Amino acid sequence: MSLEAVHEVGAAQKKAEEMLAEQARKARQLIAEAEAEGVVLLAKVKKEAAQKTVRLMAEADSEADGESATIMKKSSEDCDALRASANGKIGDASGRIVERIVNV
Repeated sequence: MSLEAVHEVGAAQKKAEEMLAEQARKARQLIAEAEAEGVVLLAKVKKEAAQKTVRLMAEADSEADGESATIMKKSSEDCDALRASANGKIGDASGRIVERIVNV
C-alpha cells in the first residue's frame, strides 16, 4: 500500500470519526431538546388538570348547593304540612282529653 493510500485511509477514518462525533452531538442535542419539551408539556398538562379540577369542584359545589336548597325547601314544606296537620288535630285531641277526664 502506498503512502498516499495510507494517508487517504487515515483521512477517511478521521473524517468518519468526526462525522460520528457530530452525529453523537446532534443526537444528544435532540434528546436534550425533547426532554425540555417534555418538561414544558408536562407542566402545561398539570396546569390544565389543576384548572379543570378547580372548575369541576366549583360546578360540583354549585350543584350541591342547588340540591341542598331543594332538599331544605322540601323539608320546610313537609314540616309546615306536619305542623298544620298537628294544629288541626290539637283541638280534637284536647276535646278527647277533656271528655276522658270528665267521663272518668
